[in-house]
Amino acid sequence: MDGKAVLIDAIPRDDVQKIRVIDRFITDRGALYSEFIACSEDFESEIAREVAKQCFTYVELEEEDGNLHKASGLAGKVRKLDFCGAASSTAAGETLKACEALLDNDARQVFEANQDARGE
Repeated sequence: MDGKAVLIDAIPRDDVQKIRVIDRFITDRGALYSEFIACSEDFESEIAREVAKQCFTYVELEEEDGNLHKASGLAGKVRKLDFCGAASSTAAGETLKACEALLDNDARQVFEANQDARGE
């Protein structure tokens, strides 16, 4: 492929147009943050189901770690694109931290359950 870049300066015609562009941009980033938060809620629900079933296996832990890694990657991509500061960025950051803590707690339970099973 012979890719070439073209740079164009675009200037809104007036402040109303500028505000419309920024508002649309913030709305779009907010939708992506909402998608991340929904994925995080699914993540939290899945861990709650596994804990309720007392399913403390390394396989499940690896799966949840992978799911969190994907969600974290999505949050990181959105954060890089969010240079106008969507309101939901703070909630997304807090959600990510909560999911990380939840996974850490789940990992602790998996390790403890497997040590108990071995009689350690």
